[in-house]
Amino acid sequence: MATQTKSPSKNGTANTKPSTNGQSKPEKLKAVNIDDRIKRVNRLTELGKQREKLIERKNDLEQFEFGSDKMKDQLVIVDGQGNRFDTSNSNLIEGLTGHLKTLMIGKIEQVEQDLIEAEI
Repeated sequence: MATQTKSPSKNGTANTKPSTNGQSKPEKLKAVNIDDRIKRVNRLTELGKQREKLIERKNDLEQFEFGSDKMKDQLVIVDGQGNRFDTSNSNLIEGLTGHLKTLMIGKIEQVEQDLIEAEI
């Protein structure tokens, strides 16, 4: 239990100060769990890297030019089992590329929202 002690001030009147009588300071601030904070910082770092990579990939897709007479467009997709899909239909390739950009923009927005809402 805190008591009050009086000490003289410069003007000769007594100042009243709380005394803790050897007890610890009141816990106004929550104890910070360092491991938890490090995990949150690492999560933010990973989200930042993920955002940068998505933006880079979206920018890569935006570099493609389709339907040029000078070039033959081609899209090849190969899965982990070696199954292969390829096409040289410029309209289909352009449509798929546009869809990929839309998906990436949505994912970038999601990651940015996660970054905004993240607690440190």
